[in-house]
Amino acid sequence: QAVRRLQEERDAAVGDLTQQLADRQAAVGRLEMQVASLVQQGKERDDAAREREAALLQEIRAGEQERAEREHRHRLEMHEKGVEHDARLAEAERRHDERRAELAELLRAAEQARARLEETQRKERQAAQELRLAHEADLVALQERLGGGGGG
Repeated sequence: QAVRRLQEERDAAVGDLTQQLADRQAAVGRLEMQVASLVQQGKERDDAAREREAALLQEIRAGEQERAEREHRHRLEMHEKGVEHDARLAEAERRHDERRAELAELLRAAEQARARLEETQRKERQAAQELRLAHEADLVALQERLGGGGGG
């Protein structure tokens, strides 16, 4: 009878540990899904940032081309009309330089956002790895406990 009671207690302990293991595995699964979702969101944000960056670069190139065309036209006008057009060209270049500075600042902001996103993704991957390692350690400990209890 005492042996039966010990077997029942052991079976109950094994059942409890098995349930705890299942609960932890479910928690790990949920966390892995959350990490995957966060990584996907990060990729989407990164893609959006790259698209914005490409649009900004295109706008800069278009602005530079427009400026080159405008300079050419102004040079022709300056040749014909003189000093008055020198002032117009200087103003156009000033506006272009201001816009270029604004666009450069937007590019810097996009790069900073991308760097922050990459850091967040790195931390998420590290947290997921630490969670996996802790889970594996828990599994090893559980297996050792189950293996130790089965010998008596």
